[in-house]
Amino acid sequence: MAKTTTAPDTADRAERIAAIRREIAAGTYETPEKLSAALDAMLVKIEKNDAPPARPR
Repeated sequence: MAKTTTAPDTADRAERIAAIRREIAAGTYETPEKLSAALDAMLVKIEKNDAPPARPR
């Protein structure tokens, strides 16, 4: 019987997390491309009005 999973294997996930932590520590995780993609996604959510309401201060 074939093994099917929807989540990454634990070892793969742990390695990905470790790699991200190394990039953050080195100051190389955030790139202009990643920031642009995040901003684009945020603007799409705002345009669709799917964004969560702002928290009151």
